[in-house]
Amino acid sequence: MTAASKPSSSSEEFPPPTQHPAPVPLPLRSRPWIIAVLVTLIAFVDFFIYAAVIPILPTIVQDEFGLGPAYTGYLVGAFAGGLLVATPIFGLVSDRLHDRKWPIVISLTGLTAASLLFLICSKYWHYVSVRILQGIAAAGNWTVSLALISDVFPANQLGATMGTVMAGISAGGLLGPAVGGGLYGALGPHSPYYLFTGLSVFALVLRLVVDEHPAIAAKEKVRAAAMDATTAKSENTVPPLLVLVREPAVWVNCLAVIFEGAAMAGLEPVLPPWLTANFGTSVSENGFMFLALGLPELFVGPLTGWLCDRHSPHVIMILGLASTAIALPMLPLPATLPVCIAVYILVGIVLPVAMIPTLPDMGNMVARKYSAASGQVYACFNVAYALSMFIGPIVSSLLYEAGGLMASMGLFSGVTVCVMLLYIWYYRKYHWRSSRTETSPPAASCGPAQSDTVIA
Repeated sequence: MTAASKPSSSSEEFPPPTQHPAPVPLPLRSRPWIIAVLVTLIAFVDFFIYAAVIPILPTIVQDEFGLGPAYTGYLVGAFAGGLLVATPIFGLVSDRLHDRKWPIVISLTGLTAASLLFLICSKYWHYVSVRILQGIAAAGNWTVSLALISDVFPANQLGATMGTVMAGISAGGLLGPAVGGGLYGALGPHSPYYLFTGLSVFALVLRLVVDEHPAIAAKEKVRAAAMDATTAKSENTVPPLLVLVREPAVWVNCLAVIFEGAAMAGLEPVLPPWLTANFGTSVSENGFMFLALGLPELFVGPLTGWLCDRHSPHVIMILGLASTAIALPMLPLPATLPVCIAVYILVGIVLPVAMIPTLPDMGNMVARKYSAASGQVYACFNVAYALSMFIGPIVSSLLYEAGGLMASMGLFSGVTVCVMLLYIWYYRKYHWRSSRTETSPPAASCGPAQSDTVIA
């Protein structure tokens, strides 16, 4: 056998795997877990202030201005209006500028200003203006913060991290009304606004201290090493908004958020009068009843996100939708208060499972196809959520007046079934085959997958 015909050595047939340099430890203020704490704190503070004002507004409208309940609704709508208008702007600007820091700084500054302006409001239109400013600030805080999480964390950690952020929102929604109403009654009408200002300033200072750029650069370095230069350049291009909206992961999840968020928001105006009419509960007792709905999400939210990182978020979402469709019509059934509390806890467990999987699913799509457009994608999520907050209470109240609590919950249950059928179609058309492929034994790989990279 000639030298030319000799078989090549094993090293020539199987080149050694690419050696990736060991990750350099990041500074403390740039580590992903610090960034997750920051975003969770921002979400908590923003939603805490939003919720803490809710029990105060009716008193202001009726006692200070002698106006009817409709004017309280206008103040709620003013917040939603500011949120809806400003959300796409913050998403687009933060994507175009590739900057997640200063949009959040501007939003937290606006939230601080709104908290201080409450102290000098003396006319109804003053409160309307401040509520619009609150909505604009919330648009930046919610949208850009979620985009920051998507920028920093790999796909296999998005679910747990997003679930933790949603738990922060739930905690703010739980504590806000009790603390805001309690301070207003115990220490005077201005006391809640001083607390709002202090919390906003604290979050603002922390946002100025935390530097996410090293963490983003570390993730991008790993991602770029796994693809060619042409692909990396195309993924760093910000696509038009219409291109993003046509993505099934965006429009299907946004529809789910609108309808499931409406079901959650629709509970707020109808459960208190139903509880009082059936069990003679007071206003404070009704507030404690909402703890049974909200407390489970503090634990179920992170757990659901963790499961989404390890299993199909679409299957988890479908199970959550099915459970929600069954649980909602159970709310009007209890004949005793203890049974009612048990049903509330059950509903509080299943509701997050029908909402949280939308976030990692949208985040995974962004990571695969449009890594430079996470701001716009989460702007779509927040617009959908704002619409649900606006639609849910109105529809629920009208149905409650016409046919009682069962009419409201029956409609939301039926809508949830429709969303579940849509999600089953979405899963089978776009993800069923890939999920079955992932369950088969993987082929040998020369290097780690980018989505499984953990940044120190």
